Amino acid sequence: MKLLSKPSLASMLAATACTVLLFSAPAMHADTFYNLSFTGSVNGTGTMDLNPTTDQITITLTNTTNLNGSSPSSDANLIAGLIFNLNNAPSSTASLASQAGSLVNISKTGSGGTQVPVSGSPTHWGASSTGHQVCLETAGQGNPDCATGGQPFDLIITNESSYNVNNSVQNHEPSILGTGTFVINIPGLNVDSTVTSASIVFGTGGDKETATVTPGSPVPEPSSLLLVGTGLFGAAATLRRRMLSR
Repeated sequence: MKLLSKPSLASMLAATACTVLLFSAPAMHADTFYNLSFTGSVNGTGTMDLNPTTDQITITLTNTTNLNGSSPSSDANLIAGLIFNLNNAPSSTASLASQAGSLVNISKTGSGGTQVPVSGSPTHWGASSTGHQVCLETAGQGNPDCATGGQPFDLIITNESSYNVNNSVQNHEPSILGTGTFVINIPGLNVDSTVTSASIVFGTGGDKETATVTPGSPVPEPSSLLLVGTGLFGAAATLRRRMLSR
């Protein structure tokens, strides 16, 4: 009768790894990721990362407006907000969790203006929702309007080496340079939530233009990956101790 050989450490670790992955798989999921693009009075790109674990959406908005080789000329060429629709959320009112970006003033009107860094972070953006429509703005007056009250500022301006702006830009300074990043609390966000449409708000009058929404690559949830890695490491260490004690 042929005796079965003892399983090797490698085979035992492989079996343990498969078991851990199998039982961890239901807990792992990916964020839903979208890319945005828009052209018109303001040109640019953006991203939207829907995280159902935290009930939050992280949004980046980047201004790439370049008018025939010249910088934006008025506030109508600056990004003032994003309006988007979800299929099944929020279940209650959305709110702004954070806003970030580098702030600048433009040194002068007319040709030859340059960036003058401003300390601090953006403070004027706001967020709210009506039904499944979510509003993120720093300058409103349109419909919907979720901008913080008072004189609009913190609009997003393109990153240029020199500028040729009029007073409408300087009247609403400081501006966010290039890219703004925003995190919105979305109660009821889940793995089935999707973005169905989006519009970019530009200028200070609430004007909008359509943004193209394109699904992007899923983003693995870091906490789930860390959990699996920790489990594998612990299982490997336990098996090694048992093998060495024989």
